[in-house]
Amino acid sequence: MIRAGECWCNPFVENPSSLDLGVIGNCQIAALVDVFGSIVWTCLPRPDGDPVFCALLKRNPTTADLGVFSVEVQDRARCEHRYARNTAVLETTIHDARGAGVRITDFCPRYEAGAAASTGR
Repeated sequence: MIRAGECWCNPFVENPSSLDLGVIGNCQIAALVDVFGSIVWTCLPRPDGDPVFCALLKRNPTTADLGVFSVEVQDRARCEHRYARNTAVLETTIHDARGAGVRITDFCPRYEAGAAASTGR
């Protein structure tokens, strides 16, 4: 269950087993997003593909590249994430020490198989 809360550090640095994660997906792809809006797990081009962002598997993140896609906010003070009401849209808000913030909206739109090819896009 995703819950809003304050976080002062990356859970994969201080606590590599943190499971405070959101899920975004569309039945073709899925990703796990931490409380900072970082994608910490996804396989491409399909769920049975090779992991591209795989910080979730790293137990000692200081030894190598985490394999993570993230947005960094200077002087980060707190973070919160939640699903928009009655949707699979994940919203992450990151605040800095001055009170300014940025909101990251994550979702995976559904589409019909072959629809992009048939429309020429």
